[in-house]
Amino acid sequence: MPIPSIQNEKVKVFFSKLTGFQLDACLKFRELIFKADKDFTEEFKWSFPVYSKKEMVCALGAFKNHVSFTFFNGALIEDKYNLFADCDAQSMRSIKISTLKEINDKQFIEYIKLAVNLKKEDVKKEKRTIELPKDFKQLLKKHKTEEDFFNKLSYTHQKEYVRWIESAKKEETRLNRLTKAISMLSEQVKHP
Repeated sequence: MPIPSIQNEKVKVFFSKLTGFQLDACLKFRELIFKADKDFTEEFKWSFPVYSKKEMVCALGAFKNHVSFTFFNGALIEDKYNLFADCDAQSMRSIKISTLKEINDKQFIEYIKLAVNLKKEDVKKEKRTIELPKDFKQLLKKHKTEEDFFNKLSYTHQKEYVRWIESAKKEETRLNRLTKAISMLSEQVKHP
């Protein structure tokens, strides 16, 4: 089966800027993507080629010392060949290589097919919660509207508030930040 030519102009530019190992590895990964499933849509998002089938499945990334192959829902793929790099992302998993010898066609194609066949119900994410500092939690209890807004914020925005409050080195600074946090939440500011 012939690999389709690159149609997306931004993806063409991405590949045109690569040389040596990064170019060879990204072209090899692209070939494996289309060998695994010829019906992928090739797009350009977040400065990288992204491959989708109704939903985003995987992406390529070229960096100074490695090339990464990222699965958007890789946490749901059994890593039976131990290909995934350490990752603290909730659902994404990446395979990072620094030589072409690290690419095993059969294993990569198997992972790609598994990623394509993930069922939508498998992909549902658990809502993460953050541990609030006791003083911030008590203050929020006294300001119901602000507490409601805070609880609707994304995990990341909640975490930014908590980090900002907890990074105060002096007690006086912390108290000022707690007061300011309530003020910002009353104005529906998503992050400090």
